[in-house]
Amino acid sequence: MQNKLVKLSSTAVLALALISCVVISVFALPSFDKSKTLTITTDKETYSANEDVKVNVKFTNASDSDLSGVLLKADLPQGLKEKNGKSLKVFSDSVQKNGNISLEFVAVSDDGSVSPATPTEGGNVQPTGSSNQPTGSGTQPTGSGVQPTGSGVQPTGSNNSGSSSSNNTSANTTSANTTASDGKAVNTGSGIAYLIIVLSVLAVSALLVYVFRKNKKATAMLSLVLCAGIITTIAAPVAKVSAEGNAEAFYGFEQKKVINIDGTDYTIEAEVKINYNGEDIPTDPSVPEEPEQYTISNIRNYIVGINEPVELADGTKTPLINFDNAATTPAFTAVMNEVNKELGMYGSIGRGYSQKSDHSTDVYNDTREKVKKFLGVTEDYSYDYTCVYVNNTTDGLNKLASALIKSKNDIVLTTRIEHHSNDLSWRERCKVIYAEVDEQGRVKYDDIERLLKENKVKLVSVTAASNVTGYVTDVHRVAKLAHKYGAKIVVDGAQIVAHRKFSMIGNTPEENIDFFVFSAHKMYTPYGGGAIVGTTEGLNEGMPDVYGGGTIDIVGDDWETYKQAPGSYEAGSPNYPSVVGLSKAIDVMSDIGFDDIEAHEKALNRRLINGLKAMDNIILYGDTENIDDRVGVVTFKFSDINSLTLATKIKEVGGVATRRGAFCAHPYVWRLMGIPDEQVHTYEHCADVKTPGMIRVSFGIYNTEEEVDQFLARLPIAKQKAIEYVESIPIEEMRPQPQF
Repeated sequence: MQNKLVKLSSTAVLALALISCVVISVFALPSFDKSKTLTITTDKETYSANEDVKVNVKFTNASDSDLSGVLLKADLPQGLKEKNGKSLKVFSDSVQKNGNISLEFVAVSDDGSVSPATPTEGGNVQPTGSSNQPTGSGTQPTGSGVQPTGSGVQPTGSNNSGSSSSNNTSANTTSANTTASDGKAVNTGSGIAYLIIVLSVLAVSALLVYVFRKNKKATAMLSLVLCAGIITTIAAPVAKVSAEGNAEAFYGFEQKKVINIDGTDYTIEAEVKINYNGEDIPTDPSVPEEPEQYTISNIRNYIVGINEPVELADGTKTPLINFDNAATTPAFTAVMNEVNKELGMYGSIGRGYSQKSDHSTDVYNDTREKVKKFLGVTEDYSYDYTCVYVNNTTDGLNKLASALIKSKNDIVLTTRIEHHSNDLSWRERCKVIYAEVDEQGRVKYDDIERLLKENKVKLVSVTAASNVTGYVTDVHRVAKLAHKYGAKIVVDGAQIVAHRKFSMIGNTPEENIDFFVFSAHKMYTPYGGGAIVGTTEGLNEGMPDVYGGGTIDIVGDDWETYKQAPGSYEAGSPNYPSVVGLSKAIDVMSDIGFDDIEAHEKALNRRLINGLKAMDNIILYGDTENIDDRVGVVTFKFSDINSLTLATKIKEVGGVATRRGAFCAHPYVWRLMGIPDEQVHTYEHCADVKTPGMIRVSFGIYNTEEEVDQFLARLPIAKQKAIEYVESIPIEEMRPQPQF
């Protein structure tokens, strides 16, 4: 009888152990939550060999609670790759209820166009694992309005057969319904915790069996009850805490999507991990790691917001084609990374007593030397030149004018090609005389020398490159002329620093530049900022009309002594992020190399000019044959449509950023357009629809020939829309006129 009791008790203990393990698993393992959906959508199910495959991977959280640490990944099978070099991974610190994270990308074959790869057994080409590593942020769409079918796609089984007939075709895209896998949940992070609990239960069970074998009295039953209580009161709560609160644990879902390309099946896979700690995600997950070397070929992958979608007039979205780089440039991802990193060690510049202050001051001052070297100031001249930080080129030119001009009778010689910043900053303080431009819009060097001969000129101030035509001025030739007649030279470098290698040091001392001013926001670090690099002696001839902290040595009751440059030019707290960004931008641009940048821009210029020439009623400004002395700027208008109306439609219909107007260089633009000064008095302001203007395309180093082709294809469509808009205005005299 006792043997039977022992056997029954042993069986009961083992059964209880198994039941406890099941209970623990129920408590601990994350069950599939149908309020969370992972979907893969493609624009179609079946493709021909040369078609792009537009893919959207989307995770949606519709549960009652917010999620933290969500990683979304996609994997492409062997034979396919992401077309634009984007990352197939995105991380979010949190996803709120009714929120989502998504990836949109375009897949092509490894040789650039989709073509069948060698299928594995069963017809499906399987992923090669983690070989598709991120090279960019990858979180932004690259298609034109390809949208997922929503989070309401309910699971119907495992793999999509790829033969769904529920495609809905529209004018822009076909949205393919995607089957979601039935929530294959995985909890890898807390697996150890589950293992410990289960092993503990089994160990207690083994102990009980031993007790029953050895102790055949009533105490065995008491042990059984006590151990069952321990299992119930400890194991289950521990398991529940592990599932709900273990910060290092994650669980997620996997998903597959089969597409067919020329009769071959390809499986795209996706995975989402929840409560993920982000170990292999960069500090800022939207930013890729730096490459071994930046090049013209890869720099597009390292531009912030390059694939950020904008909404068009019809409600669809597309990445912006940014052809307005002469105004400002987007940031390099390396610049953004460096600024974010340095903010962690940010302290007051100059007079703070802390480790962070020391570090920030060193970075701030070391960058001065880097800027001088970037502008060709060699060690032989290093002590002769000083770098002063400013807010932008306009600020720098005004500070120079304020410091160097001593009398209203001082004479500054500039040209009619200049931006207003290199005109009005002098015009408001002294007498300004102007050298003219020729019929193509280039500076007339003979006119500069004539004016130098005829006048006692104090300063010659010229642009290094025009923001209207892109012409590059031979500033060293101008410097030699200025020094010959006893003047100093100031160079507006805003439009040259991101386009051509520039040196302040000429072939002879007479060709050296005295003052050079530029903006950092035009060289891929839009945090404000810029610099004046000038001769130390020249900068100390005066002080700009900006006073305050940082500019003085000591102050008494009614007296003060001021610092020498650069301190005398830098009142107030410095813009530290701009200096950090400028330093990194110099590194990136130097890595790419200005020979490659120049060649790339010339190719873009030629492609755009040739395309525009083929269009009816086009008017192009500047020399369109000899473009060797032009940076990446092309200006034009049509004789049969208002330029402001057209620029608006280019934005609304084409998704292209351009600039329209007279570009803060009014006298130059009026000359190029043949408009006399007396007629200009009749215009209200430069942004008015009745004020003449051009449309400007200005290139950055990340722009491509494909973008030029897209622009040329979209321009006639935008023009037709502009014509239709004008004709729709019922009162004829209120219609925008084509001459403007």
